[in-house]
Amino acid sequence: MGVFSLGWFSETIMKHTLAVFIVLTVLSARGPWKGDSINRLASSPWGGTLLGMISGWFMGAYTTGGPPAVIYATAIFPDAKKAKGLMGSYFLLVDLTLMILFWYTGLMTLDTLKQSFVYSPAVICGFLLGALFLKRVSHQGYMMGVHFLLLVAAAMLSLGC
Repeated sequence: MGVFSLGWFSETIMKHTLAVFIVLTVLSARGPWKGDSINRLASSPWGGTLLGMISGWFMGAYTTGGPPAVIYATAIFPDAKKAKGLMGSYFLLVDLTLMILFWYTGLMTLDTLKQSFVYSPAVICGFLLGALFLKRVSHQGYMMGVHFLLLVAAAMLSLGC
């Protein structure tokens, strides 16, 4: 759906749609109702499916399906470690699928794979720092960080980054 929707909607509309979705979700989770509405949505079969479809839509269009997946994982699991585990398995499966599709369609070549290795040490260091930090942060602090990063992602999408 995401790939085909690029033919139906402009890139600006798609990016702004994801940005608005992220902002509304973060406001819902941080408002006076403390995320009850987003937790109810995420824990329902239709809500989880909807968030999965939105994630897949933006993953197919821009490989930015992370925010809806993060929103789902943090809403469904009150424990930061479980949410992180769900996100880890989700992104592993999605990335493997994308890599196979990219190899098949010619988007991934040996040259692009070699170029990605340049960034691998920074990603590994960031991952290790994040894993160490998670052990020292409360759930409330974790959620504040998640919501902050989601809002940064929304701002970047709105600015066309």
